[in-house]
Amino acid sequence: MAGPGRRPMVGHEKPDNLFKTYTSIIKDMKKEWKWLIFIIVLLIVSSVFNCLVPIKMGEITNSMPLGDTSIDKSPYYTIVDSIITLNWGKIIFDFALVGAFYLIIIVCTWLAEWIVVRVSADFAYETRKKIKTKLDKLPLSYFDQTTVGEILSRGTEDVDNISRNMSSVLNQTITGITQFVAVSVAMFVTRWELALVALATLPIDVIVVALIGAKSQKQFKIYRTKLGNLNGIIEETYGGLNVIKLFNKEEDLIEKFEITNNDMRASDKKSQWISGFIFPAMRFVGNLGLVGVSVVGGLIGNVGGMVSFFLFLDRFQQPFQQIGQIIGVIQSGASSAERIYKLLD
Repeated sequence: MAGPGRRPMVGHEKPDNLFKTYTSIIKDMKKEWKWLIFIIVLLIVSSVFNCLVPIKMGEITNSMPLGDTSIDKSPYYTIVDSIITLNWGKIIFDFALVGAFYLIIIVCTWLAEWIVVRVSADFAYETRKKIKTKLDKLPLSYFDQTTVGEILSRGTEDVDNISRNMSSVLNQTITGITQFVAVSVAMFVTRWELALVALATLPIDVIVVALIGAKSQKQFKIYRTKLGNLNGIIEETYGGLNVIKLFNKEEDLIEKFEITNNDMRASDKKSQWISGFIFPAMRFVGNLGLVGVSVVGGLIGNVGGMVSFFLFLDRFQQPFQQIGQIIGVIQSGASSAERIYKLLD
């Protein structure tokens, strides 16, 4: 049971600044800057080739005997004495080139993910060392005011939570930024009219992510706090089991556990429920962009350009869809990091 003078954990504490929290994490990762630069280079290469695929597919479509391109002008056909034959050499080369682009994308992405896992594991190792060193220097008054379960939660579960989630956050954040820039440039180079239609959906994406993200962050902070509270109850219950039985407090502890466990379950459900809205909302906005590109592209009459932009639009929406998928990871990691930096500070 909690000793005299111990303060209860506040479940509805106002969340700290998300940007400030991740800024602190980045500062602690200065030792890994060489690996981070290498990861960025790999993902830039992956994003560039990811943009070359739609461009090449658009060229292939325009080279087909469709619309203004006749069979005699298509590089995929050869006409000799009114006999039409397929130019298999050109066909195989072009599609092999697209396959090579995809292979480069896969290799660069895999290598970047492998390095990110190494970086996150090293970060967790260094963070545990810092927590251990800090705890050795804290006065006894801190341990009188803080439950053992809360301390253990910060040094184990919070660090593990950051380590597990960091690889996803780092990889998808860097990928999202590089891909967004590369696709935006490629769209304007290919067809600026259709690029403006695609960019028209950008403000809607930003608003959706900002509104839903702010709501879910609060719930994830409450969940991590309740988890530490639950760990404190469990540790102190079994640590002081003889005292609990002596004073016949079993029922009181069971009730306290049930209340805290139900609160944690409720906050977990609510946080996941709120953050789950982002992905379908992004898909809806992406479909609006697809309709806009189809209408404008149909008016322009460039079939190959439309094919390229259908692929571009999917890649353009991917960074925002990734945010929808990892928003819970970002908020959960931020909550754990806030608790750790409060201890270290």
